[in-house]
Amino acid sequence: MYPKIVLICLMLGLGGAAVAQSGPSTREDIIELMGQLPELNGMRERLAAQGFSGEKLALAEDHERRLMTDEAVTGYIADRLIAVYDGNLPRAWAPEGLIAPLFDNGFTHLSTADKTLYFQVQLAVLNSMRPRDCGLLIKGRLSEQRAGRLVGQAESRLSTSTLRRYYALQREAIRSGINRAPRTLSPADSARIQEKINETLRQRIEADPALRPIGAALGNLNRATPVHACGAAKLYYDVVLKMKGRDLQHALIYLNDL
Repeated sequence: MYPKIVLICLMLGLGGAAVAQSGPSTREDIIELMGQLPELNGMRERLAAQGFSGEKLALAEDHERRLMTDEAVTGYIADRLIAVYDGNLPRAWAPEGLIAPLFDNGFTHLSTADKTLYFQVQLAVLNSMRPRDCGLLIKGRLSEQRAGRLVGQAESRLSTSTLRRYYALQREAIRSGINRAPRTLSPADSARIQEKINETLRQRIEADPALRPIGAALGNLNRATPVHACGAAKLYYDVVLKMKGRDLQHALIYLNDL
């Protein structure tokens, strides 16, 4: 199975987890503390260290502040943290952080253009990394702190216009994910697009002998070298992003579900 790469809001997810561990609070206290997290976590210094500067630094700061002061988002998180304290939700309720599940729900409601942009950015992030680091990220062998730093460095190299649109679609998806269940593919559509992707991958690999190690990596990422795992992920994204029409629409949803 191709592993899902969660490259969104790592710091915010960890920051929310820190709130969850700080002890019972009122809903208002939790919302207030989340609004302070960007400054408490040294947001500006962290972003600058990752390479953000000028207008890009301002965009990244604004993005994190807007998320952590959005009452719909912070209220949702506060209610669930309180439910954890009260025993109505298990402590392992959000293994991927507090923000990522909302994004996953809302992502499926974005336009095809925005969904495409999101995965184009993921591919750009992988392309900008050293192959070994890229592969370790794909294989889940990096700490959250190192993964967040590498991803932040890659995002800081995006164009200002791409970064602005990328952050906006993240916020739209997260907000949408609060009250909307994700769109899902029918079993038949899921099986069809999986076979379409696999067949295209087979054709690409058979046409280029240099891709054979990457083809082997697609079959078993755990045993693949980091470099081959990186190549496998980038090839998979490239195949999906070259699709058209209904195939592209279904492939983007399928890829987000992996």
